[in-house]
Amino acid sequence: MKLAFFVDQFPVLSQTFVLNQITGLLDLGVDVTILALNRGDEKLNLHQDYRNYRLHERTVYLLDESHARCNKAVSRLFSLVRGCLGANSFTVLKSLNFWRYGHQAKSLLLGSITSQCHGPLEYDVILAHFGFNGVTANQLRELGVLQGQIVTVFHGFEISSHQALRQHQKNYKILFNQGACLLPISELWQQKLIALGASPDKTVVHRMGIDLKRFKYCPPKLTERDDSTAGGNRRALQLFTVARFTEKKGLRYALEAVAKLKDRIDVNYRLGGYGELMADVQRLIIELGISEQVILLGPVGQQEVEEELSRADVFLQPSITALNGDMEGIPVTIMEAMARGTLVVSTFHSGIPELITHEKHGLLSRERDVEALTENLLRAYQAPAEMAVIRESARRQIEALGDIDNLNQDLLVKLQQLLP
Repeated sequence: MKLAFFVDQFPVLSQTFVLNQITGLLDLGVDVTILALNRGDEKLNLHQDYRNYRLHERTVYLLDESHARCNKAVSRLFSLVRGCLGANSFTVLKSLNFWRYGHQAKSLLLGSITSQCHGPLEYDVILAHFGFNGVTANQLRELGVLQGQIVTVFHGFEISSHQALRQHQKNYKILFNQGACLLPISELWQQKLIALGASPDKTVVHRMGIDLKRFKYCPPKLTERDDSTAGGNRRALQLFTVARFTEKKGLRYALEAVAKLKDRIDVNYRLGGYGELMADVQRLIIELGISEQVILLGPVGQQEVEEELSRADVFLQPSITALNGDMEGIPVTIMEAMARGTLVVSTFHSGIPELITHEKHGLLSRERDVEALTENLLRAYQAPAEMAVIRESARRQIEALGDIDNLNQDLLVKLQQLLP
């Protein structure tokens, strides 16, 4: 099978779920190509599988432009002009049909790609991650740049964000009709797609997963004594979060909970990641007076995540629905923590309760409820025997629902069923 992964950027440090599928399907003998609109940030500490599988040799970049908005617009305009003067001018002009192609035409995305790629790039299946990439892939197929069955994985943002729905809802309906299969990552998003007009027969839940071989079960021992203290007191509660610094990650509420917690127990919070709210996070840490409790780690690679989980008592992920509607799927780092034996403290948000039953696989609270979040963290510290049972149950849950090897085999079966 010739399979193309269609993504907007590659590689992306936070999208290990895409990488896990790529390497897993390569291991199963699939001929994989990565079609990326733009280059990711290769300066970041990349996952070792990117190097081990020599994925740069399998990646085709459909655009080569700056991430800066102004430079991007200029680059696309120049590509468009060249395309209109070239042998592919009819397709380039067709790609500017704003009524038909919506945002992808107005942004000159399609025009720039058709100017540079005369196609067709032929595959058996084109697997697009995120709905808007599915839309783009489907439009490029209509324009003759791509050839193959379109399968789209829906993660959450693209069908929860108000702006994303405004931009793409019309073309989602076309994708629902013309695409071969829709793969929402949770039951919640399956129901949302059906409510938006997708056929139930085409819409099948396919969850993201993790490599359980990499995450051996080794839970922390909260009953350990810290011999460095004269009284032999229990050591501080060790919290860890890794996330993109965006509103839906609920980092404000994590920091407010730490501020409440520090007056009751010793607590250390290691916070990894980066994003548009970095300055807000730094300011809030100072305002709450928790500079001694919080360490900002910056961008962290997969190996660093594994090391941090091995040191943490609790993985803290208080996700919320952002004011713009943006929601999580099911964060892969929650799965990694469950596999490792790190207690997950999170929220009743999006698909998280499909993976975690409160008090069975982790501790959940309502979104934005700082008091309840604080009490769950305190409970994690004060009831080590109860938490040990929860950790063991969480590991069994992720073995049942999140084993990437099983999920990749299931994905391959789904894709093979689409072939003639």
